[in-house]
Amino acid sequence: MVRLDNFKASASIDCLRDFDAKSFIKRADFDENHDKIEAVWYKLRNEREIENGLERKIGIKSIQISEGKLQLEVTGKLLKNRYAELINKDNIVYALESVNKSGLVDIDTSEFLDTAQIYKFDVTNNLPVTKHSDIYLRDISILGSKRKYQITPYKSGFVMTNKAKTVDERLIAYGKYEDLLKKDKWNKEILKYIDVNDYKNVFRIEGNYRTYDTMRKYFRLKKHNRDILLNKPKPVIQLSEILLYEGNPNINLFDNMISEKPDKTGALLSEMLDSDIALYKVEKQIGRAKIIEFCNYDMINVRRLLKSKLQAKNISRYLREYELLLKQLKTRELPDYSNINEVRELLKAS
Repeated sequence: MVRLDNFKASASIDCLRDFDAKSFIKRADFDENHDKIEAVWYKLRNEREIENGLERKIGIKSIQISEGKLQLEVTGKLLKNRYAELINKDNIVYALESVNKSGLVDIDTSEFLDTAQIYKFDVTNNLPVTKHSDIYLRDISILGSKRKYQITPYKSGFVMTNKAKTVDERLIAYGKYEDLLKKDKWNKEILKYIDVNDYKNVFRIEGNYRTYDTMRKYFRLKKHNRDILLNKPKPVIQLSEILLYEGNPNINLFDNMISEKPDKTGALLSEMLDSDIALYKVEKQIGRAKIIEFCNYDMINVRRLLKSKLQAKNISRYLREYELLLKQLKTRELPDYSNINEVRELLKAS
């Protein structure tokens, strides 16, 4: 079952029965000459400007009302004491009714679900692991990502992204217990409804889906023929299509990104580039590391290669330098694959 920690969607304005005007800011869009109003819309105010704003806005990131549509962005905190469930096909009506209970808007939930088009969302898995989250974060970080991806620190964990800025692939991993303990106004609110100790062994994986192409790829959705014929620049996907999807797209995202074996050369390169070592020295060491990798980390193969490429008087010096580098590469920490496989199996079962 697909579970969402947040989503942003828009539905037909017909689903809006009423709204609390005091909690919204009225805006106007003018024509290019700034002398004619082309559209009027309403944007939800900041929680500080709303009576009992923190309590009423928990889980509601934004609401925008325009002439033709209602745009809604919510998070799983909307579920309050059912927060652990995350937003899914079984509780989506309850989630929308929670929006209504805030008193900010009154939505016809059936009309909203019939017409809602989704723009972005996070598929989230709270994995009940057997060890502390830091252990899984360490082992995945040591193993590293495939070459077209990169791992960087994020929250109390890391984020893996595609290096190509034109490709929207993003996966986040962190310890949920540590995240909930951070000083944050929304954490403070949700902790009124849940017990933080229930999250002590929860390793959270979030797949961020932000574009039509990424959604279609990982949810195996067919291209909409009507959108192709009309050459629409932004094809649409219904919220219901995502919620009714059988399977977990995050396992495919995880397997696409995670390396199959530790990238010792890549780790060495990252360390050297972060240091003050001159670029020509970095190039020299990384070139040698790639030769060692090519020789399968076997000094006999390295010696054979060097003898075929060097004059006899230089071989001894080169061998000493290569042996030192090989020792450095071999002593690098290796991941515990059982922990990585545990995460993978839990993702498959989610």
